[in-house]
Amino acid sequence: MDLPITATINTDASFCPMTRAAGYALWISSDLGKVKKHDILKEARHSIEAEMQAIANAISVLQNHEFYRGKKFDKVWINSDCTHALKKIKSRSEETDAEKFIKKTLDTIIAETGEFLCRHVKAHKMTGSSRSYVNDWCDRRSRESMKIRRKEINEGR
Repeated sequence: MDLPITATINTDASFCPMTRAAGYALWISSDLGKVKKHDILKEARHSIEAEMQAIANAISVLQNHEFYRGKKFDKVWINSDCTHALKKIKSRSEETDAEKFIKKTLDTIIAETGEFLCRHVKAHKMTGSSRSYVNDWCDRRSRESMKIRRKEINEGR
């Protein structure tokens, strides 16, 4: 019998309303391993959409990364500093492609008896907690990626 697996997803997105440039970062941890990643988002219309895309990207990594591929999770924690994104996930909203993907993939990777839980992380608090540290890392990396995308947009790419 397999041991229960819990994964914790931490994400953040950075969005420039002037150029609509966006970047994201993710940090996933479990007993199976840790994955950290950040990159640009090619298209986001607003900050909440960027946050939802960041969460969708993290769930995709959870589904496809070599540590996790084919696993069923008993519990998946989703930590974000965006309360609007967390509300959409909790309500199982399917308004956008990112929301549809999140719902479908969570349904696929969570064991029948499992659950997903959303937790709000207060941004920029630097409390010394591990959640605060990870959120700060995601915040800095998503901002770096957004600046790269903004430069691309300003250069016409």
